[in-house]
Amino acid sequence: MRSITTPDGFTLTVHATLYMDWGLSITGNGADFYNPCCLSVDSYGASPPDSCPHCGADGPEGSCWDCGQGVDPVPWTDAQWQDCLRDEADDFIEAYVPAAGGVL
Repeated sequence: MRSITTPDGFTLTVHATLYMDWGLSITGNGADFYNPCCLSVDSYGASPPDSCPHCGADGPEGSCWDCGQGVDPVPWTDAQWQDCLRDEADDFIEAYVPAAGGVL
């Protein structure tokens, strides 16, 4: 699941929504934040592949320079989402939870 609970009791969850971007909710400790398009697909949810699936060139993004074929990003696993949420939890809480200093 694309969710974590911080040591101080906040639960952060990423949601796939009908928007292009990812939704984020933060609950717990009186927090009740939800935004259906909070996390940009340009920064979250997928990474470029390690190599081109067509010709094996290293690290293509968008389209491979070696063979010219389109290259799709690799969707993040639940573990990658959880790592991201753990790494950025304090920033998200500070930004979006008024009691923690955030401004809605």
